Amino acid sequence: MRKKHIRIIHFNELDSTNIYAKEHHQLLPSGTVITADTQLSGKGQFGRIWCSPKGNIYSTLIYKAKENFEYPQFLSQIVGLAIYLFISSIILNGIFFNNEKIKQKLNQKTDQTLDQEKQNDNENSGQIYKIANSILDELNEFEIKPGSKKMSLDDIIKKVEKNNGISLQNDHITIKWANDILIKKKKCCGILIEHIDKTLIVGYGINLNVNPANSGTVDQKTASIKDFTNISFDNTIFNDLVSELIFYFIRLFETYGLTFFWSFWKRLNILNGKDCLYLELDQYNKIKNLKRSKIIQTENDTAFFTIKLLDDDKMIKTKLNNIVIN
Repeated sequence: MRKKHIRIIHFNELDSTNIYAKEHHQLLPSGTVITADTQLSGKGQFGRIWCSPKGNIYSTLIYKAKENFEYPQFLSQIVGLAIYLFISSIILNGIFFNNEKIKQKLNQKTDQTLDQEKQNDNENSGQIYKIANSILDELNEFEIKPGSKKMSLDDIIKKVEKNNGISLQNDHITIKWANDILIKKKKCCGILIEHIDKTLIVGYGINLNVNPANSGTVDQKTASIKDFTNISFDNTIFNDLVSELIFYFIRLFETYGLTFFWSFWKRLNILNGKDCLYLELDQYNKIKNLKRSKIIQTENDTAFFTIKLLDDDKMIKTKLNNIVIN
């Protein structure tokens, strides 16, 4: 049985789970997750309002790091990878994406039939977390087995995929730099990470059962996971497992660095074609110029990219720390 690393503190209502975590982090151990059924003043990136209707996930993980992270600007992507894999383990290979057939099927059913199916979905929902639990089990084995340290996340995911006969690379689900997850180009998750010394305040909102667009208070395309599965999820089970996976990923990032994640992250082609600024340095490693650029390719070498300098029409290979991604 794998060890549980998180502790959930649940509230019916909070102004903001991130605000609560920041105010109480000194009294709470690493691995504490603050969660609420709804937020009165939920915040996203750049102070944007995060619409928080009841039925979704609003959580903040407190993580107390022992060391500084080599690439702290990549933390949102690490958390995003965890959530991406978790959602992909539920929505596998487009199984639930044939919307026209689903709509036709639903239109032929009575309300009574739909209520019965909803009840059956709730009763059998544990089965849908089989792949997610398999990922967690493999990560747990990786940490406790001394002979497995040469493995990467990609190796672990390939093992899960082979054992379950599935692929966790899902073209319908994308990680948008730097802190969003989209399903079919509609936002279903936002991530907000704040730092207090070495303590991370990791906030994540996931549209699980309710699409915020239905409330009429959002100005972007959004979706819920339920939109694509027709399943009413148990928030407690979902939040417990996804928070555990996020904790694992941050700890692995702290322990093994970006190298552990790089090959799987590269497989997703998240940044290819993305605009960026190249930081041209002088002999004293001070910035002397900013050059408009575009990422052409993510390299096999950890944290390296091939970029095109747009004004110079020149291709160079450079490290993550030398570019600012737009």
